[in-house]
Amino acid sequence: MRAQSHNGLLVKALTLDFSGSFFEGGIGEEEEPSSSSVATTEDREEPQCPPGLRQYETMAVLRPDMSENERLTLTQKYEEVI
Repeated sequence: MRAQSHNGLLVKALTLDFSGSFFEGGIGEEEEPSSSSVATTEDREEPQCPPGLRQYETMAVLRPDMSENERLTLTQKYEEVI
């Protein structure tokens, strides 16, 4: 990093080298991105929700719109299913 001062004005400059990185080619690069990482993500199965519970319902503890009794009932229901 270089710093130059001229009449009280301070300018700092930083030079970055992106050669050989993702940013080198830019948009419109002829090479297609590797599809193996996309395939790996698509092939992964989502974990199944316990019967009677919707997906993400186990995160109800974070919901301020639930009463304490509703939260305890839901937690008990979840533990019984597991």
